Amino acid sequence: MADENLHAKHRARMQERVERDGLDSLAEHEALEYLLFLSIPRADTNALAHRLIQHFGDFCKVLEAEPEELM
Repeated sequence: MADENLHAKHRARMQERVERDGLDSLAEHEALEYLLFLSIPRADTNALAHRLIQHFGDFCKVLEAEPEELM
C-alpha cells in the first residue's frame, strides 16, 4: 500500500510538472516514464523506460519502434 501511495504522489508531481512546464521539461527517460504510466496504471514504469531507451538508443527510437519490437 505504501508503494502505491508513493507512486501516486510521484505521478501527481510529474503531471503537475508537465502541465506547468511541458513534456520537454522532462529528461527523456522521465518523458517515456510519463507516457508509459498513462497507459500502464498502478505500475512503476521507471525501470521499463530506462530499459527501452537502453535497448532502442533514445526516446524517439522507442516511439518509432514497431509493436512487435516493443513486445
